[in-house]
Amino acid sequence: GHFARMSTTFLEITGTVTTGATGVPAYLRFMPASSPKGYVETFSDGSGAFASRLLAQNHQVLVVPMTAGLAPALVPWDVSTQTLTVSAGNAVTGTVKDGAGNPLAGAQVQVTEHATGVPSTLATTASNGSFTVRTSFAASATVDVKVTPPTGRGLPVLSASGAFGASIAVQYA
Repeated sequence: GHFARMSTTFLEITGTVTTGATGVPAYLRFMPASSPKGYVETFSDGSGAFASRLLAQNHQVLVVPMTAGLAPALVPWDVSTQTLTVSAGNAVTGTVKDGAGNPLAGAQVQVTEHATGVPSTLATTASNGSFTVRTSFAASATVDVKVTPPTGRGLPVLSASGAFGASIAVQYA
């Protein structure tokens, strides 16, 4: 039989993750256009510098900053891209209450854009049940909200999908 041999070209790349002029340590997931599930993961160092080996094609990059107050983002990448930029993004605020309507402190909240899977920052509710997460997607986006209650409260993890806007109110039933 005859077998075709496929040639795949890889590139050694370097770059920097920044916010303004400041380098940012971050988790990076490079997802090639031809096969997004065949991603490459790496991290940028404390100055934002990273290096990796990628397929020679366009990628989408999930950038998750390890610096408080900066929102994860999905950024396009091609061979000319040297800098991946992140920002504070948008604030999404809200409250979490228990079944009796009392504030639920210590619950973890994360919002994920439904279409892309891009997460927000992770927040822990304050003593008054309030939280703020940072997102890179529009407040009008359809999102998945996940609330993980503090241990020992006997409450389940909650998840809901919808277009909640920039303010989310959660109450256990």
